[in-house]
Amino acid sequence: MLKQSGLPISEIRDASNGEEALEVVRSGVPNLIITDIRMPLMDGLDLCKYLYKKCPFIKFIIVSGYEDFEYARRAIQYGVSDYLCKPLEQKSFTLAVKNALSSLCTTDYIGVGTVRPLISKVEELLWSGDRLGLEGVVKQICKIVDNRTLKYCTDFCNDFLNEVLSRLSVRIGYRIRTDFLVDDANSPDDCMNALKDCFMELAEKLDDAKKNIDNNIMNEIIKYIEDNYDSKLALNDIAEYVGFNPSYFSQYFKSKIGKNFVQYRNEVRINKAMDFLKQSDKSITEIALDVGYSDITYFIRIFKEHTGKSPGGYRKEQGMGKA
Repeated sequence: MLKQSGLPISEIRDASNGEEALEVVRSGVPNLIITDIRMPLMDGLDLCKYLYKKCPFIKFIIVSGYEDFEYARRAIQYGVSDYLCKPLEQKSFTLAVKNALSSLCTTDYIGVGTVRPLISKVEELLWSGDRLGLEGVVKQICKIVDNRTLKYCTDFCNDFLNEVLSRLSVRIGYRIRTDFLVDDANSPDDCMNALKDCFMELAEKLDDAKKNIDNNIMNEIIKYIEDNYDSKLALNDIAEYVGFNPSYFSQYFKSKIGKNFVQYRNEVRINKAMDFLKQSDKSITEIALDVGYSDITYFIRIFKEHTGKSPGGYRKEQGMGKA
């Protein structure tokens, strides 16, 4: 239907489910996503909610097999521009896509036709580390803002930078911590020089970040578990902390650690419990609570699975008497 719409769409990519859609987005952030409300692994609303936090500039159109006011109401919160019911009609579908595309602008005064391709181009140039190509883009931007006021140029550059950063944050898995801003410029030429400097600095940071994407994320995850093992630590808590969808986080964690989240969390807790059993005279019930288990029976079972002994038996073996 998109191909039949006659609208200026340069690339169409598809995905069979929500998780696959996330992978497609990470390979290149789109301007518009059209999604079914019901999909395996991650439904359409969850996909919109997750990406809306990361890239609020993305426009969404949701397709559903039935009218549901509650779904539509929730969809509006996540930047969904239209909610279409099946069976789709070409005319209404084309109009919805046209409206979504027309609202795609970096600011109220920057048209989609001129700027959107440049944003995508800068994203790819930064990702590939093409400094020379970035200098060429700055020259193109100079032409766009030619004869504009200093304020216009400053606002344009900052909005442009923010959107590029948002797109890259999705691809890299977390937002690059930086204070990129074009400020203190005395002329439009100063703005362009500052923008070029920001691009070059961002390219360097991105090079470093790409080399350490997995290490940085896993270090954050492991530290979070170490700091919070004694609380009611759930997979959803850590997934939200690192900005991942829970289902994707579960797969990601197991692929990096070699065991699932619950297994690893139990391993950390039991190791802490073993230290307490060796080094303190607290009761087993107290230790269970201290390492995050409110159910003493469950704690004893997990302890046996990991050590082959009961907590009391392990303590006696270590020469500590109190059980």
